Amino acid sequence: MQRLRRFRPPRLPALLSALTLGLAACGTAQREPQAPTVASAGVGARSSTATPTDQGCAVVLAGSVGSKLPDEAANLNWHQLNTSLAEALSQRLKAEGLPTQLLLVGPGQISQIDTLLLKAVNGQRCTRVLQVTHLVQQDKFGPFFRFDLQLSRVASDDRKPLKTIRPALRGEFEKSYRFARTPEALDAWRPGALADTAIQGMKAAGVWLWAPPK
Repeated sequence: MQRLRRFRPPRLPALLSALTLGLAACGTAQREPQAPTVASAGVGARSSTATPTDQGCAVVLAGSVGSKLPDEAANLNWHQLNTSLAEALSQRLKAEGLPTQLLLVGPGQISQIDTLLLKAVNGQRCTRVLQVTHLVQQDKFGPFFRFDLQLSRVASDDRKPLKTIRPALRGEFEKSYRFARTPEALDAWRPGALADTAIQGMKAAGVWLWAPPK
């Protein structure tokens, strides 16, 4: 599947360091009492006998999908962090037998998200949308960042191009992964580990790709 890349932010190597340095402007963070544990186990073998043709394809919507911060440099950093997770998820879905199309939305394209998504879904006749959203906020427990994953089925009575996208989406899996926004947490965060955890969660929830054959 062709990947739609309309925006190319800085590469990941210096990203976590930049985010860690930026924490000073946010005040001293407290440890979250119930930060999730990110497993690092690899994704298991396919448990479904379905072929990619049976499953259709999935658009992975990511990039600047989430919090809009006053600092543009910080927005670019979180864009790349979001992108790194989306790429890891896309790789793992492909390994499970589901073709994916990575749709990265740039900071200047936020208002066009639905238009870009509709074009991507219609262009490849994709049957699923996996949206990766990041949230950067602070609450009574201190600063935190969170990734929300939402997998939806594209509901259509026929194979004609859709005219709108949101009314056609039917949720199949939704989960949030929250972390303390501290130097230690950012240094330990790995997109591949979180992607593994998300895939295992989808399997445990009986998402269609891994559902037992009827």
